[in-house]
Order: sequence, then C-alpha cells, then structure tokens
Amino acid sequence: MTSGNLEPSKPTHEPSTSADDVRAQLQRIFKSRGFRAAESLRNLLAFVVEETLAGREENLKEYLLGAMVLGKGSSFDPKLDPIVRVQMRRLRQRLQHYYATDGWRDSVVIALSRGSYGASIDRRSPLSDGDPVSGSPEQPQGDRPGFAAYEAHLRARYLLGQMSVTSIREAAALIEDLLQKDPSFGAAHATLAECYRAFLILEMMPPEEVIPRMKAACAKALTLDANSAEAHAAFAGVLAWEWNFVEAEHEYQLAVRCGPRNCVAHRRYAVHLAATQRFAAAVECAQRACELDPLSAYCEYTKGVVHYWRRDFFEALECAQRSLALAPHFGMGHHLLGFVCLHVDDYETAVDALERATCLSGASTFDRGYQAYGLGRAGEHGKAREMIEELVAAAQREYVAPLSMAHCYLGLGDVDEALAWVERAYVPGMSQWPYYLAAPFYEPLFLHRRFQAVLDRIGLPRPLAAT
Repeated sequence: MTSGNLEPSKPTHEPSTSADDVRAQLQRIFKSRGFRAAESLRNLLAFVVEETLAGREENLKEYLLGAMVLGKGSSFDPKLDPIVRVQMRRLRQRLQHYYATDGWRDSVVIALSRGSYGASIDRRSPLSDGDPVSGSPEQPQGDRPGFAAYEAHLRARYLLGQMSVTSIREAAALIEDLLQKDPSFGAAHATLAECYRAFLILEMMPPEEVIPRMKAACAKALTLDANSAEAHAAFAGVLAWEWNFVEAEHEYQLAVRCGPRNCVAHRRYAVHLAATQRFAAAVECAQRACELDPLSAYCEYTKGVVHYWRRDFFEALECAQRSLALAPHFGMGHHLLGFVCLHVDDYETAVDALERATCLSGASTFDRGYQAYGLGRAGEHGKAREMIEELVAAAQREYVAPLSMAHCYLGLGDVDEALAWVERAYVPGMSQWPYYLAAPFYEPLFLHRRFQAVLDRIGLPRPLAAT
C-alpha cells in the first residue's frame, strides 16, 4: 500500500455496528502511535463519537466543542479563535493515517464528515494480510511511511498553507529531509512539488531554476502513485507554466477524476477554467471545492478569484471576506480583498489590505509589487515610487520577478514601462505564471498591440474586455 491514498477502504454496509463495537474500536485507535500522546485529539474524537452514538449531532457545534471539549471556557469566540477547525482537520488527518497504517484491517471505520463536526461509523469486511486496501496498489506493510514521516509531512503541509516566504522555505526543507530518509513516500513528493509551486507564486526563485525541480517531483510522485490527484494537479501547473494548455487541461481533468473529493484538484482546475474564460464551469468547480472543504480559506479565496476575473466584484468581495473570517492571517485573502476594493473604489481598505498581505508574506517581492500597484492606484505615487526603488535595490541581492516591476508601473499608469516588464516576464523557458494575465487589473493593457502579442505568443485567449 502506498502513501498516495490515505483514505480508508470504502465500507461495505453490513448489519449495524453496536455501540460496544464502536467503543472498542475507539480504544484501538487511542492506543495507536498517532493518538497515544495526543490527549486533546482523543478527547475530541471521544466526544464526537459519543454524541453521534446518542443521536445528539445537533450538539456538535463549534462553540460547544471549543468551550467544553477543548477547554477554552465560556469566553471562547469561534470567529476569533480557529482552534476547533484546526483540531478537527488534524483529527481527520490522523484518522485517515490510522486506517492507512495500523488500522488497515479493522472492520469498524470511524471517519469525520466533511462540512460538519459529526462522525460517520461504518462496518467493512475484515481484510486479511494479503488484501490490499481499496484504491492502493499492493505493497508490503514494511514499505509504508512511519508515523514520524507522516507527522513531518503534516507539519510541512501546515507550513505550506501559511504562504509566507519563511514558512514555505521551512516546509521545503522539511520535505527534502524527509525524502532523503524515505524516498518512497509518494505524497511527500507531491507536497515538494507544491512547495516549488509556492516558490514560483511568491516569486522567490527564477522559474528556469524551479520548474525543472517541480517537474521532477511530480514525475516521482506519479511514478509512486499514478492516481495521486494532487500530483496530477501540480503537473498540470508545470505544463501551464510551459504554455502547454492542452496537456494542462488533460492533467487537470485527470486530477479531478482521480480525486473526486479532492478540493485542491478542484480549485486548481477552477483557476485554469477561469483563465481560459470558461467562467460558468469555473464557478461550479470552485464551488465544489468549497463544498468539499467548507473550512478552507484557500477554497473561498479561489472562488473569489474566479468571480474577480469574471468581474463579479461584489461576489468576489464576499468570498474574500469569508476567506478572512476562516483564516484572518491568510495573506492571499488580503490580496483578493485589496484588488477587489480597488475596483469598487474603496482605496483606503485596498491599501490597508495589500499592506497586510505584504506583512503576512514576509515582504516577498511579489507582495511588494502588488502593494506598489495599490498605492499607485490610490494616488499615493510617492510611496509607490519608493517601493520601486526598494525593489530595484533588492534585485542586487535576490530574485525580483519582472512582473512585480510591471505591477508597480501599472499602478502608476505608466503603460509603456509596464508593457516592457510584461514582455520580459514572458520569455520562453523563464516565463512567470501565465494565468496572471487574465486578471482585471491588467485591463489598461488589454487593447495594446504589445500586450496582445504576449497573449498570442503564450497561447492564452484575449480577455473579453479586449474583444
């Protein structure tokens, strides 16, 4: 069995499972490596299961779980403290890992329902030592990653989700060290590809250095697990960076087929659909991602991006606000809020949001370019030009993406200079993310022949506003 599929095998609905059987299964789970030292997760799982057995699912509310089960007391405010969402996500992941390792032969399956705080309890036919878990190729038990490796992988995924320069570097280092010790951990190779993708998104390294590494990580992940939805989605991103949109489309569709319940595959495909102007399908795909993980700030952000590119600015604003309600320190949510506010002429909120995004990212050049754009649009040209000078100085010691410079000049209304930097950003072999060019803030460039020539060279459709 590989690590690429950590879901328990699909239960067969046999005669109902007794409460005693469920409680006995709980004790087996609690004695496993992943739960022995995790008292708060044990308490949380025990409470959820007992309330489910008693038919009191209506008690499984975020406030009650935080105040009573996690010990936060009556002053607990779920809007300010995300601990319940964080702990439930950790608990779901630990259960998945338990059924993929220690509990792979257990007949009673306890899982946490997505979209609620309830539990599902099912019985499946017991598996013998020779039976592979459904959806995974047969592999000797000794080849499965150990719990320490799985914990390191979860830590890296958490760090990656922070989307700051420091956290992404730490995540990549953690995964690279993990793969030195356990090179057969397929899911970790997919996560490494995601780390490289974040390097590109935050413009931490030149594309010509990162793309080959990302491609190699995807290839290894897919060799180890050809059905990895996240590896297919990451490889689709590589193909898009290389302007191979036909093959990228094929990989995104594979990702969704391999992971019909994988929110990452759906939100990545939604962005691809929006960038290629299939907005109705993009909204549907982004909405599906939100349904699959309703507590994900990234899914709400993605849906907001789709609406923003569609120029549904008030829908996008609501998505940005929901994203930040779920995760107030999520920098990408502040980005979206800033851009949308520029389009609805709320410049004060826009400037504050883009500054907040810059702080949360660790002042990446990506964020500083966007912040300068917002300052320029808000009429604060002096501050915008100061940021240009800072980026020029930074380019002497670190990578500064051409597109960040383009954003600065675009905010100032210097179309010729912005176009010059856009042309530098899209040179074959060292291109930046092509889907950026679908964003509405490029609208001042849409009708320029030089901008259209860049789109034609890449192979993206011309934006609707330019046709």
